[in-house]
Amino acid sequence: MNPEPLPFCKAVDPKTGVLAPWSTGLQVYCFNCKNMTNKVDGLNEESPIDISKITEYLYIGAHPRSGAVEYVGQLGIRLVISMLAIRPTRAFTQRPFKAMMLPSFDHPRIPIPVFVLRRGVRAALPVIEAGDAVMTYCKEGRHRSVAMACCILISQGYSVEDAMQLVREKREIADPQAPHIERQIRRFAESWASNPL
Repeated sequence: MNPEPLPFCKAVDPKTGVLAPWSTGLQVYCFNCKNMTNKVDGLNEESPIDISKITEYLYIGAHPRSGAVEYVGQLGIRLVISMLAIRPTRAFTQRPFKAMMLPSFDHPRIPIPVFVLRRGVRAALPVIEAGDAVMTYCKEGRHRSVAMACCILISQGYSVEDAMQLVREKREIADPQAPHIERQIRRFAESWASNPL
């Protein structure tokens, strides 16, 4: 069942009065009232970013457009972790943000190295402990950023299964159980259990 949109929300198709098809019935950002309905998920011509809130301190997204910077800042995100070989938008490298590039491949033959996942987690922990949020993104927010988010959750005390389940529940497109992704999440968990930080 689709959520009731906020009055005058651009997420509503003006002809039919229902949520636009791109909203997928999940959370939609309203550009008029600057509020959200349900879950952040979905991208269209007017949406600044395809992003999903996993916890109060953790978001997963697809590669953000340059117009998403203000919106991302309003979410309390202060660390932006790119899992791509493309530099983040320049605004994400300036205050109040910190940007981190951890280029990796989404390919079964080239798994994300565990040391890359550990590096991202080590950067995320102080940000979270300070009460701010972290966003991790890749091309679609499906595999690499999902692996990083799961590892951050594991470092916060989640089991591998609980971390993967939470991410799947909060982001429809997430696929942490793709074999090349799940394998690296589990390897990270073993590494973290034997040597945190």
